[in-house]
Amino acid sequence: MTYAYTFDAAGQLTGLHHHTSGGTMRQSFAYSYDNAGIRTGVVEGSGDLVHLGRGEPSVGDRAADGRGADPDLRRGGPASQTSGLGWHDGLYLRRAECGWRSGAEAPPRPAETGARNGSSSHQRSLAQGDWPMRLVAVLGALIALAITQHGGMAQPDTIAALYPADRGIGSDPRVLLAEDFEEGTLDDVSARWTETSNADGKPLSLASGSPDGAGAQCLQVTATPGVNTGGHLYRALEAGVDEAFLRFYVRFPEDAGYIHHFVTLGGYQPSTPWPQGGAGERPAGDDRITVGIEPTGSDGAHPPPGIWNFYAYWHEMKTSADGRSWGNAIRPAEPPPVAAGRWQCVEVGLKLNSIGPEGPRRDGELRLWLDGEPVLAVRAGTPRGPWTGMGLEALDSGGKPFEGFSFRTSEDLKINFVWLMHYVTESALERNGLHPPFDPVTVWLDNVVLATERVGPIAPPVAP
Repeated sequence: MTYAYTFDAAGQLTGLHHHTSGGTMRQSFAYSYDNAGIRTGVVEGSGDLVHLGRGEPSVGDRAADGRGADPDLRRGGPASQTSGLGWHDGLYLRRAECGWRSGAEAPPRPAETGARNGSSSHQRSLAQGDWPMRLVAVLGALIALAITQHGGMAQPDTIAALYPADRGIGSDPRVLLAEDFEEGTLDDVSARWTETSNADGKPLSLASGSPDGAGAQCLQVTATPGVNTGGHLYRALEAGVDEAFLRFYVRFPEDAGYIHHFVTLGGYQPSTPWPQGGAGERPAGDDRITVGIEPTGSDGAHPPPGIWNFYAYWHEMKTSADGRSWGNAIRPAEPPPVAAGRWQCVEVGLKLNSIGPEGPRRDGELRLWLDGEPVLAVRAGTPRGPWTGMGLEALDSGGKPFEGFSFRTSEDLKINFVWLMHYVTESALERNGLHPPFDPVTVWLDNVVLATERVGPIAPPVAP
């Protein structure tokens, strides 16, 4: 994250610009005072948020009046509620559902000494020796308040930023699937999915717990080696898409175990109401594409639950040494560890390649965010290490440019399913150096959202 600041000719701090990989949040503000000359907060100016590369303001160009008369930050949307977060070195900061505001309905506080410009709409220039400390205070407060405790920072250029605690996110036209496991029994949840695997009713259950502020319960999946291999929920979409973003929250216990396969996004042509097989078989190019985001122990090299790793099948994957086509692993050179003992926000971005007059292009993309931070982006030109039947590693520099993803040979193959899978086999546990008897392996999943644009981490709930 990068911050830049603007000042007027008198040295007055007039704006803070927060740059992220996805966009620039521009906050222009000035101090406000009540009729007694007491500073009551900060008044924002216009142009709060712009998506880089799109040139479209996604937050309305608004100006708050210092008393919260116009709290609506969403262009064309309902008014967003704000919640006071308190005074910070003379500045009263408030949080809104789309980024950060300050100054609305600030509570009274002791009068400050120093020059005033008069009425509540006037600005005060900071004394020459005062503004650097004020600037540090403003910046520190904004950073501290923006960090949440439930798996990442709410990001203003994402869908979730518009729906605090994910409430109502399923109504967004860009959202294809939203499941928070809050409504009904396990049977009710199962009915919202296309197919369920729950052997003898044991692997799947609803459990207490959820990312902070985002509900009361989640999905628990337990695999008991020797009894079952876990369970799954599978959803076939009514219509496929060429690009999709799958965000979910996952929590592994402190004493986590290893797994075999995990959450998968992909497409079948034709679509089927159940997950297909195909292990060890190369897709033809017009029939199947699957991308699993999986914890792996890499044969015991990493403590359980392991590191994050893509496991992908597509028609240009490399062949393994045994002559079969097992999933190619795709990961950063320094793969991120899977968190244990806390909720972690995982988001996968999958973009299928286009088809031109000359045939399939190599413009597919595969991306990964953890707790809202980008950790992997693989596309044509990305530096890579050797690419074998085991897969490849994306490098920061060096290596050779990646050839690009040609995931499909026909536009009829679309992304059209989500597979919440927790699959554990005894052979996978043994490959990671474990020996029987094996303990059950449990995981919790929550707040699953599939959309055609970035979803992002859950935005903090708004206080009543």
